[in-house]
Amino acid sequence: MDLTHFESSIEHMEEYISEPGGQQRLIEVLENIGGIRVGRNWSRKTMGFGMKTSISEEIKKDLVVKDLPSNFKRLLRKFAEELVIKRQRKKLEELMTGRGTSIIQHLLFVLKVRSTDLCDDVVKRCIEIIFAETELTKSIVTNSVSAYLVETIILVASESRLKKIWAKHLKGKLETMWRDDIANFVVQRLIDAAQTEELFNEVTSEIYPKLAEIFSYNRPGIGVCLAKANTKFPAAQEKFIDALMQAYYLNGSKKTISRSTNAIHRSIKRQGQKQRCLAPWISHATVYIPLQKHL
Repeated sequence: MDLTHFESSIEHMEEYISEPGGQQRLIEVLENIGGIRVGRNWSRKTMGFGMKTSISEEIKKDLVVKDLPSNFKRLLRKFAEELVIKRQRKKLEELMTGRGTSIIQHLLFVLKVRSTDLCDDVVKRCIEIIFAETELTKSIVTNSVSAYLVETIILVASESRLKKIWAKHLKGKLETMWRDDIANFVVQRLIDAAQTEELFNEVTSEIYPKLAEIFSYNRPGIGVCLAKANTKFPAAQEKFIDALMQAYYLNGSKKTISRSTNAIHRSIKRQGQKQRCLAPWISHATVYIPLQKHL
């Protein structure tokens, strides 16, 4: 297959980025050389706690070519280097805080299943920019467009890279993030992405003591992510139940649980889709069954 057209698009990447419709053209080039049509079988709504499997398995649903030829892999590396890895710091910052975030997100999704090493290089470079300065970090994680890029980075990061991101950049800062209407989604993805009980326990040590306040801020997604995570970490279930009971003052009787459940369902009907994910906090089997021990 003649790859000249794809090579030319990569060489003229800067022109495409600045042109109307040019970014979509680059995404199409990326999908062609990566052999993946990103998001055709899943969406942002199903990313994170909506996924039934890992992020890698979700992305693989979009594979068009099972095994990528070596010449395509070479172009994929060149694309990643030109877009992120070798890009001048200021230009990359502008790309990550503007409309260019969509291209980087697509690149990360493709690399997650095509080249884990290259994916890690892109994640590392992005993190260097995102957390370079406090004000820049705040502007990124509280912006609906660029915050989605941070969510993507957390989901595709390797376990070792995620631990570094947590220890160096996120630890001790979760409360500030879950208080924000946009940044709280980054907290949700962090809960989703934790693959070891050690990391999960470290993350939840900042969340459980504040669970009542999190509820008061109307953050149902965080609760759902915690409930789902307990299927991965059964040993951590008890801490979640204790925190949940303290948050809802569930220390009396089954009537208390019933009233809370009914109140949740009334809230779902009143507020619609935004609140629809509240029910699993109480009714999900992984939560409800252990609750019996406390009655």
